[in-house]
Amino acid sequence: MHPFVKSSLFFLAGMILSWPGVYADAEPADWEADVAYQDEVRARNLERVRQMDEENRERHGDDTDMLVLPGLLADRTGQWVRVQAEATGLAGVEPIEFWLIAETSGHDYEAIAVSFALPSHVHKALEFIGMEAGHPVDVGARLFWPRGERVIMTFRWEDDEKGERVFRAEDLILDQETQEAMPPTGLVFVGSQWRKDPITGASVYAAETPTSPQSIASDYNESTTVLDVPRQAAQTDVYRRYIPYPERQPVFGQRLEITLKPEFPDEHKRLIDLVLHVDPETDAIAEDMDALRYRLKDEHGERVHEGDRLHHVLAAFEQLVTDSRDPFVTVVPDPNMTVGLVQTLYVLMHGLEGEDGIRLSPQPEEHLFYKAFMPDERFRVRARRPSQPLELHLVRDEEGQVTGTLIRLDRVDDDNDRHPPLKPTEYPVETSEALRERIEKIAHRIPVLLVFAPEDLAYGHLLDFIDPVREHHPTVYIYLPE
Repeated sequence: MHPFVKSSLFFLAGMILSWPGVYADAEPADWEADVAYQDEVRARNLERVRQMDEENRERHGDDTDMLVLPGLLADRTGQWVRVQAEATGLAGVEPIEFWLIAETSGHDYEAIAVSFALPSHVHKALEFIGMEAGHPVDVGARLFWPRGERVIMTFRWEDDEKGERVFRAEDLILDQETQEAMPPTGLVFVGSQWRKDPITGASVYAAETPTSPQSIASDYNESTTVLDVPRQAAQTDVYRRYIPYPERQPVFGQRLEITLKPEFPDEHKRLIDLVLHVDPETDAIAEDMDALRYRLKDEHGERVHEGDRLHHVLAAFEQLVTDSRDPFVTVVPDPNMTVGLVQTLYVLMHGLEGEDGIRLSPQPEEHLFYKAFMPDERFRVRARRPSQPLELHLVRDEEGQVTGTLIRLDRVDDDNDRHPPLKPTEYPVETSEALRERIEKIAHRIPVLLVFAPEDLAYGHLLDFIDPVREHHPTVYIYLPE
């Protein structure tokens, strides 16, 4: 048993022994015996897996369509990966966060099974059978959806009383909100990322680092997992929602064979990258949705719909989802749209997001991130903010010239006031260059800028005005008049 797992078991044992009325008469030797038994079971399973590996190497060693790795066998022709694992024996209402973890994870208490194959080897095997890794959720990179093709995961084991037991991964988890098994959607091959070790400089697989849970398959959006659920599922949102499905759990120590197969064995792909260009029909500043045309293109620049109206695009989205596609859409609004119209567009597109809808991708660097136009309305009121970023209030004169006022907010020190008042200091900024110079002099450390703008301001004028300061204030939120 891994030292971390063993120390964790002793720690939990001490906690349970300290609870009043629970195992009050238990002897420490009992717990030592339990740990010794677990070590014995693990050693027995590892020996059997080692023997299987030898048999597989002898049988398939010269076959280039077969991949043999410790605890794993993959068939490129049959398009399957088989992983040897051991059941943790979870039961009752214990929360489940992982279907499968690495042997050194230490998260056995919230996983269905422990893998005898490394996470990086599972990744390699999936690529060996023809799958391409996508990308896990990365909030820092503004990637809020698990991205990639899907895998069907199946658990198989021999039960002494019921014989062979075979379940899809989703069937092993009970959703307490629906009181049903998780829907059979498959798992997304996001692929844990390779990172540079800050100490050694070596490339390390994120799912095998000690600071990660070493997940191979998780039921929440774990940023270092190999396989993820095909939906937005933050850990804090789903914790304790999922528990072991009664009567479907292998007992502790049961050796398992877990099979991974592509959702579609043919050339069909779920993932499709699209770019939606939205621009006015004329050179004039567009102020309403009817004055816009829509062009939805794939990664090759080919149109995926007929017609230039919004309903044509919506129909194209619906058809893609019906065809089992996952559209990842980058929305690119034209600079000649008003900021009010850009906000309306983004709110509309955001409303189409979902597991059975589209998934919005980040905008090109020269554009503002779409969520910039959907700020938290609570923070329009200064007293409700946890901190005080710089405010930029923009106006447009009769000649169309854009100017602004930069406001810095400082708390007035008062030891007797739990909510000290704010002191605003205003700085007129006539140009974008004046804005850059003023912000550099203020040297404000919060990298956030709150922009208050009229809704009829051209989007391009807004971008031009704030562009010089976005490097140091990359997070921008746009507040339009209420």
